[in-house]
Amino acid sequence: MKRAARRRNIAIALGTLAILTGVGIWVLDREATLIYAVNALSGRLDGRLQAADVRGSLLRKIEVRDLRYHDEFGAIEIESARLEWRPVRLLMGQVAVGEMAAEKVKLQLAPSEDEERKPPESLAAPISFAVTDFNIDTLSVVRPEGTHEIRNLRAAFSGGKDRLRAEVKSLATQYGNVTGELKLGAHAPFALDGHVELTSPDPRVYSMKAKLGGSLMHAEASIDAQARDSTAAATLAVAPYEAQPLTRLELTAKNFDPHAWAASAPVAKLNADARLATDEARKLTGTVALTNSAPGTIDEKKLPFKHLSTMLEGTLEDMLLRDVKLDLASAGAFAGGGAWRDGSLAVNLETRGFNIEGLKKDLRPTALAGKLALSGNAEAQRVRFDLAQQAYRFRFSGAFAEGVARIEEAYAHAGGGELAARGRIALAAQKAFSVDGRLRNFDPSRFGAYPSHQVNGRFTVKGHVGPVLQVAADVNLTDSRLGGLPATVKGTFRSQRTDTADVSMDVAMQVGGTRATAKGVVRDPADKRSIDMALTLAGGSLGELYKIIGIPLPATPAYRIEGRLVQSGEQWEFRKFAGRVGDSDLSGDFLVDRGRAPQFIKADLKSNRLALVDLAGFVGAEKTAEGKVATPEDASRVLPQKPYSLEKLKSADADVKFEGRRVITEQLPVNDMTAHLVLKGGVLTLAPLNFGVAGGNLVSNITLDGRKPVIVSSADIRVRSLQLDQLLPKMNVQQASVGEVDGRVNLTARGNSIAAMLGSANGETSLVVGEGEVSDLILRLSNLDVANTLLVLMRGDKKIPLRCMVADLTFENGIMQPRQFVIDTTHTALVGEGKANFADETLDLRLVAKPRGPSLLSLRGPIVVGGSFADPSVRPDLKRLAARGTAAAALAVVATPLAAVLPFVQAGGAPDIQCGPLLQAAKQKIHQPAIHHAQR
Repeated sequence: MKRAARRRNIAIALGTLAILTGVGIWVLDREATLIYAVNALSGRLDGRLQAADVRGSLLRKIEVRDLRYHDEFGAIEIESARLEWRPVRLLMGQVAVGEMAAEKVKLQLAPSEDEERKPPESLAAPISFAVTDFNIDTLSVVRPEGTHEIRNLRAAFSGGKDRLRAEVKSLATQYGNVTGELKLGAHAPFALDGHVELTSPDPRVYSMKAKLGGSLMHAEASIDAQARDSTAAATLAVAPYEAQPLTRLELTAKNFDPHAWAASAPVAKLNADARLATDEARKLTGTVALTNSAPGTIDEKKLPFKHLSTMLEGTLEDMLLRDVKLDLASAGAFAGGGAWRDGSLAVNLETRGFNIEGLKKDLRPTALAGKLALSGNAEAQRVRFDLAQQAYRFRFSGAFAEGVARIEEAYAHAGGGELAARGRIALAAQKAFSVDGRLRNFDPSRFGAYPSHQVNGRFTVKGHVGPVLQVAADVNLTDSRLGGLPATVKGTFRSQRTDTADVSMDVAMQVGGTRATAKGVVRDPADKRSIDMALTLAGGSLGELYKIIGIPLPATPAYRIEGRLVQSGEQWEFRKFAGRVGDSDLSGDFLVDRGRAPQFIKADLKSNRLALVDLAGFVGAEKTAEGKVATPEDASRVLPQKPYSLEKLKSADADVKFEGRRVITEQLPVNDMTAHLVLKGGVLTLAPLNFGVAGGNLVSNITLDGRKPVIVSSADIRVRSLQLDQLLPKMNVQQASVGEVDGRVNLTARGNSIAAMLGSANGETSLVVGEGEVSDLILRLSNLDVANTLLVLMRGDKKIPLRCMVADLTFENGIMQPRQFVIDTTHTALVGEGKANFADETLDLRLVAKPRGPSLLSLRGPIVVGGSFADPSVRPDLKRLAARGTAAAALAVVATPLAAVLPFVQAGGAPDIQCGPLLQAAKQKIHQPAIHHAQR
């Protein structure tokens, strides 16, 4: 009975236990129990723990939408957290978590107070634990000095009585992916063993490996890294709980090039070496050196830096910097010393020969002497320097504190000019700024190879950068000189709206004889994106713009043009402009690309009414007040003597098309004009340069090669179907000449002006007229045929058949001579001979008439053309006329008076000229390929 009762009691106990266990599991598995437990825990923690939207079970999966906890260490906020664990493992003395995850975790750490650092007594866990899958999508760590964010943390943790282990499976940072493992002993001295690896998104760019060893009391780390062609190795030993934690530091880095990491960064080959160690008294001594094996100037896109070194002595709290040397390569050197005390740095350096040309090659060489002072701590920093040399002085004083950079003084002085400015820039979210300054006789050329100006004025700029750039600026220059020309400038710049970075501008300026007004918009000036404005230009000559903005344009008469100026990056376009230049209208599009070297110009220009005299500047001549072309250097010369500017030829490449639809001239029957100018590398080509002239065309291909000190030029001009009667429209003869002129001019030359080029020209010219008609009166006068001229005058002029005209001319060193010059008609053949010297502009030509019919009274004297191009003379050959007069007088003495007339009687009978072969030979020369004659 007793045994049965015992069995019954055991069964009842087991049943009761089972019921209680079942009830307990049921209670623990309820979501209400989970919520109750969380609320109870929050109450026990005095509300420091807050949870929202808790779901799940204490025995399975727990989810919390929002979990917050704060304590003296700071605060933690967790969004969308979930936990899966196995409570059965508690029976085996282990906490086993399968997954612990959250979408966002924000850890805000309170400022730490200085406390005595003590090693822990033990790190042993009271119960073993394991978290096999720890996931955080975004982890933000907020410290007083800033926020650090890491993403996609995947890790695992485990620990017990003997050791702790942490594994980072994946951690995405802005620098790449981090993986690693750390093992830490649970008892002193807490043995340490682990490794960390960092791999860039592209493994070929950079990577780093670190090995950890020693113990928590004396830890050691060895680091190896590679980045493109550079390498680095470091060994670090620390005793974290010592007053002076750093024990040893050895660092070497080789061949680091900033340009390999950022295209805008300068090129350098940086090498670093640092050696620090503690002695028995825990005092640090060592050296730090940074060298650059490829120094250069800023314009070479290199670092003007060669060497920086110092000797260190002291502790991390109180460190002396002895024998500080800063070598800026060709810019000079600074030397001095400094100290690091209580978190503040102070360095004082001096120089005796600082050369700003070593910073940038287009600056002037200097030998400045003075001091440079750097000081500051984590909260505030200051920079000061004062450098001077005779006529030069540079001063700067600036400070950074509480997020604001202040320019207390920025001053530059050279010669009699100076620049002074001051301002402030706040580095907070809006980045508010303000700068104001003044210039007094400021000349940039005093500082380097810049245009010479003399600037007097003031400027103010203020605004803020974020969230959208806003700016207000005023510029006022008076009594100034820009490019040697008197100048005044007044401009205002104002942000248009608070939601865009567009800045409206209104600028009026006058430089020399050039006046300009600009009204429009600067789109996002911080990014230098674009300018869009209405521009009006007016002045005495477009050539003056070269002195002002460096665009090579020829001298012109007074002009006024208006258009739309649009800038995008380094490209400037003057779109759909229109206006007048002299007596001509001009319109089109004009583009300048300053991003190319040299700058590139492209234009498409049109003129509906072109006064040819307005193009005088293209050939080195000028338009006078009377509207005629003159060369002011020597009024006795006709050919333009003003030299082309080699500087202008080399200052830009260009592609310019021009169309003159109606050409106005006083003398020449020019109808229209088209041209295509290409300038590249100092070589200018006009191909073609075409004129519609006298019912025909002049088609030209001209090249000016300005790559050497003396321009080498060539001209190939084709004459097509010019009408003789249109070539001399003002000729007061009843029967004008009729016929078509064809020809070819092929010349090469050397010289920097039109006069010098023609004065050295070599080549040939061929002109032909086939069948046509010519004035009988002109032919009679050309032979001084008095009798037949009287008959023509009595009966009236008439057209005489022209059999042919051939002009075959040679140029040799500027002297033109006819190889053959023939005009053949039915009763007279005209032959030209002599020369024209383009070097001294003199004429020595003769026109000899050979009649085929008799004349009772003919002086038969050749017509002589002499004098100069500017003052030609046309007269009979006086020597021959005198000889005929002497013969007549002799005959009158020895014979009868009638015999005195015999020397003036012309029997005629000139032989026929073979026009066919002459024309054929001349036309072969006209149509043959261009021949470039060597220059002597």
